[in-house]
Amino acid sequence: LGLATSAQIAMSMSLLQGIRLPIALQHIRQFWAHSFAVSQLCLRMSEELNDQAKKDLSDLFMAALFHDIGRILITLHVDALYFQRDFFNFHGAELCQEERRVYGMDHAEVGQHVLMQWGMPESLIYVVAHHHEESGDVAAMLCSLADQFVHEHWPTLQYIDAAQSMVHELSVDEVRAIFQAAPSLLPLLKEA
Repeated sequence: LGLATSAQIAMSMSLLQGIRLPIALQHIRQFWAHSFAVSQLCLRMSEELNDQAKKDLSDLFMAALFHDIGRILITLHVDALYFQRDFFNFHGAELCQEERRVYGMDHAEVGQHVLMQWGMPESLIYVVAHHHEESGDVAAMLCSLADQFVHEHWPTLQYIDAAQSMVHELSVDEVRAIFQAAPSLLPLLKEA
């Protein structure tokens, strides 16, 4: 796996252990598999950026892993039935709009507030807060693209090891094709 990957996995698993989840969360395995797939895909996508574009992406893995942490926090502190609602039918801006309608704020805002309280790096918090917006921030845009891709191509993903395999099976051309959904990132790709 390598030292960097092992450190990322150890850090993410140690952070996840502190979160106690109600037994009623039938979708939690899918939630973490999705989050892990997004984080892995973000790393793969960052490999295709030129050196200048990827210089500020040190928190990308953790930011992508926690991009939807607000969904867990809503479940724990606001609505234990969150994952049993129809929210799985919504993604991106539509999901945020529906959450604001039901709760008065969305999962990105909840995640932002809690990660600030936890003292996480500002760059990580920014990605979590803006992963459903066109922010112009490279890390937030990578997270958004990866999130969209995983929802579209692997909607029933259940296991972290499967997520890792699926991401690593993508060819370089397939990874580079993901960038087509964000034309503003195309000039940041390294020469093929």
